[in-house]
This record gives sequence, structure tokens and C-alpha cells, in this order.
Amino acid sequence: MRKKRKINGSLSGFQQKTLEGKVNKWMDDPKNKAIKNVVSRYDKGDTIDKQDAGRHITSSQYTTESLRNKLPFGLGDSVFGRAGAAVVSNLMGLGHEVKGAYGQYKNNKPVSNILRESLEDVTNNFAGSIIGAYGNSNRDNSKNEIVDKAINFLPDGKD
Repeated sequence: MRKKRKINGSLSGFQQKTLEGKVNKWMDDPKNKAIKNVVSRYDKGDTIDKQDAGRHITSSQYTTESLRNKLPFGLGDSVFGRAGAAVVSNLMGLGHEVKGAYGQYKNNKPVSNILRESLEDVTNNFAGSIIGAYGNSNRDNSKNEIVDKAINFLPDGKD
């Protein structure tokens, strides 16, 4: 008889078994932390566009900051550590978007819509990685004001 596995966090057991889920867990769950932050700030009526852009920006910000914190010897605060964390965060975001785009393609969504939405999301991820590369790496609400300003200039990532 197999032992029951205890699942921590708010991701389902299936999601935690994927590579993306395992990496998210290793990085102390920046994805769910970002979702909670964004929903608490933008869940005031019909603001799904701000939620989508904010979720991508904040998830990428927290991922970059988490990667910076994982670097040894304080390298996460160096120019190379900040740049490296931002590059890796963008590559991870790109992988996430490719996976999502493939799923949408399998569900017969128009390719032009998939490409536009994915490009908008990658743009928001890039902005978040830049925000995460600068300043502190606390993964808290200290950069919310910068994210709020960025959302006004970035695409919404939705059809």
C-alpha cells in the first residue's frame, strides 16, 4: 500500500508534480504569493485586465527576487546576480507561456490570438523581472507602487 503524500501550499498535487510546480516550490512559491498580492489589490469589481497584467508582472518580480536570494555569497545583490536572475526569470516565463500557448492551440484557439496574448504576457514578465532585479529582494509589497505604474503602460495579456 502506498503512503499518502501530504501536499503543502495551495497548488494541487498534479501541479506540484510537474517541473514547473517543483521549481515553484523550490523558490518558495512566488507564483501563489504574487496571485494573493494581486487579487488583494485589484479584486474590486471587474478589473480582470489589471489582474492579468499585475499577476504576470508580480510573479516575474517575485521569481527574480527569489532567484537573487538563492544565489550564494550575496551575489544576488551584484550586477551579475541581478542580471542573471532577470534572464533566468524571463526564460522561465517564456517556457510557461509556450506551455500555455500549446494548450490553447490544442483547444483550437486562433493562432493570432494566442501569439498576441503570449507576447503581451512575455512583455509583462520582462517588466516584472526588471522590477525584481532592482532594489531589495524582499518579495513583499514594497514595490507595489512601481507595479501599479507599470500596469498603466503595459498590455493586458487578454483577448
